[in-house]
Amino acid sequence: MQELVESGALTLSAAGEHPLRHLINRTAVAVEPDVLDWSVQARDIFLLCTDGLAGLITDSEIEAALQGLTWDGLDEATASLVAEAHERGAPDNVTVGFLALNEAS
Repeated sequence: MQELVESGALTLSAAGEHPLRHLINRTAVAVEPDVLDWSVQARDIFLLCTDGLAGLITDSEIEAALQGLTWDGLDEATASLVAEAHERGAPDNVTVGFLALNEAS
């Protein structure tokens, strides 16, 4: 969908509703991974999720749900986000995980 948005064929909001938004398209014979470089600090927490969550709950809703999140609340936050996605009728699998760092690298 990102390729279609960048080419102007779809708007960002239309891409979020597209029935094939879950597909990953790589046309090159040799696949190059997407690599992002971040500065991290000790005790940073990263949310990893599938489109089963991100497709039903907006980025701003996820951000609001995670405000003030601590390591002790990871299990509860995971259960809450998955439950909310299921309440909204998740059409496929909903996977949520957190990556919590003990030390910065």
